[in-house]
Amino acid sequence: MTGFATFVNIDPDGDLIVELIHNDGHLIGLRVSSKALSLVSPVFRAMFQSGFMESILYRQTGATDTLIIPFLDDDAEAFELFSRAAHSSKDLPETIPSHVLVQFAILCDKYDSVQQLSPYARYWCENAKVLPESVNLYLLVAYVMDLPSVFFALSNFVLKHHVGPYIELPGFSDHDLVRRNVMAAFESRRNLLKDNLRECIEVMLASQMSACSPAKDSAMVYMEFLEQENSWPIFAALLEESFDEIFQFAITPGSAIFFCDDSACVVCQDMKFSYRKAVLKNWIALEPHQFGVCLDCVKTHGESKEKNTCRETHS
Repeated sequence: MTGFATFVNIDPDGDLIVELIHNDGHLIGLRVSSKALSLVSPVFRAMFQSGFMESILYRQTGATDTLIIPFLDDDAEAFELFSRAAHSSKDLPETIPSHVLVQFAILCDKYDSVQQLSPYARYWCENAKVLPESVNLYLLVAYVMDLPSVFFALSNFVLKHHVGPYIELPGFSDHDLVRRNVMAAFESRRNLLKDNLRECIEVMLASQMSACSPAKDSAMVYMEFLEQENSWPIFAALLEESFDEIFQFAITPGSAIFFCDDSACVVCQDMKFSYRKAVLKNWIALEPHQFGVCLDCVKTHGESKEKNTCRETHS
């Protein structure tokens, strides 16, 4: 169609042409059905079924009564994706770049289509190859699109691998759509992780202390060593290292620093070989996969946990 650098017939029989501007400045036209958009968006439904249409700057194509309506503030690539999903198009891609998926989620929020189009977002998130540098963007998509299982899994990854406070999650923590209490929830879950790791290690140390007097002082030295090396799971250490790095260091006794020197001490000899395995066994028993952040708890300020209505099982 004349006037557009790119024209896409999402619905060849559509009664509406949406005018968009691509990032490079050229005009894009999408032929769509106003009915299809109305079915997934109460915002569009109100727009198309009320006098609001009369206040929108639009023009007739001349040959037909098809309306051309500008949506120049919306991301063109994301709006095309939104329109294809609204029309249940067979031409939807298998994977979506993270930055486009974020814009898709923002449009779904803007047009109140989260519930209707969340299955598409979940599919694209679950099929994406999420890299460390893009995990924050997918976290935002899961948050906005109300995807509890995706959010839980991604937050679990962030809890283990992020270094520093959670206010430093660019693309997520600084986004206008994210409530401030989400960061507090992340800090709370990481505190739970470190407390459980401390407990696992202290259980092992306590069993040794009660059985071997010479090792008691060594065990205390080992705990001090972890703190001096900034690797004991305390908050200060988490500002400089990820929880996963701290975890790997803390469960590895290295040069038997807290074992006694008596070769006849069965307890210490056994501990030399079983320490890491025993701590890992205790850790796995705590079901660390349940340490993600619950989206329902975040959005209800913990009420879903009290009412046992969380969609994800967690501690």
